Amino acid sequence: MWDRLSTVKIPAGSNVIDLSNATVLPGLIDCHTHLGSRADRYDPIWDFKDSPFSNAFAAVVNARKTLEAGFTTVRDVGSQPFLAVDLRNSINEGFIPGPRVGGNGPGISITGATAI
Repeated sequence: MWDRLSTVKIPAGSNVIDLSNATVLPGLIDCHTHLGSRADRYDPIWDFKDSPFSNAFAAVVNARKTLEAGFTTVRDVGSQPFLAVDLRNSINEGFIPGPRVGGNGPGISITGATAI
């Protein structure tokens, strides 16, 4: 495989960054995120003070911060139903910056259990 890399031709006009003397970290993957959450709002009173849109705004901010921290892929498991799906679609459309998002709809749980 490494022999093939030496035969790769760099297109004319390409911006080449020489990282041969550096350590390069690939994009990180986080399989358990809550992009729509805010750490400063875990008090239950926020269940009454916030609207669903507050979580969406937090998700936009958290998606950018997550990408800038080096995470190129995340699995959102704790946002409101379909928030991560809409966030993923907005990122894919280039409307907002963020990592690749594995989004989901409503949580599924056994009868009597509490879904987060």
